[in-house]
Amino acid sequence: MFLIQIFRCSFNETRINGPHSNFLSYDVIIFDFGLFHELIQAQECIANYLDGGYMRCLWCFSQLVAIGCALFSIVCIRQAHPLYLWPLLIMQNAYCFGLMILTIATADKVLVSILHPLNGHLNLLIAAFFVGTCTNHLFNYILWHFYWYREADFLRRTGQHVIPFWV
Repeated sequence: MFLIQIFRCSFNETRINGPHSNFLSYDVIIFDFGLFHELIQAQECIANYLDGGYMRCLWCFSQLVAIGCALFSIVCIRQAHPLYLWPLLIMQNAYCFGLMILTIATADKVLVSILHPLNGHLNLLIAAFFVGTCTNHLFNYILWHFYWYREADFLRRTGQHVIPFWV
């Protein structure tokens, strides 16, 4: 029952009761711990408003495959080709882009909430969202620099540029 609610992206904190209600009322993938419910009165997770939430499972699976591919190349393959990091770079850049779109789309409401009379709970939700988003961007920054390091090392070792086979 709870997995069905998760896969349907049913994160409505007003309808969910029981021992797992705290877990099911948050959308941790986009660092939403009730922020969008308070800002734009979203009754379910943001993915439901975009595509019905159907891509959530595919997104999570793709992210796991990309992370697995990157970890496999880093841990198991000595002097791996830098292209093994491309799936994770693509997924991470798309994730950063999506978080930026979400930030821009709600910027007016966030600014009004911050500049209006102090609401500690809402400010905490905004802080959690921005800390999560900034941490994600920092991870993306580190990932790109690691890729560039691997690319330079590959060029130094082989004398070949990192060009994919389809170019």
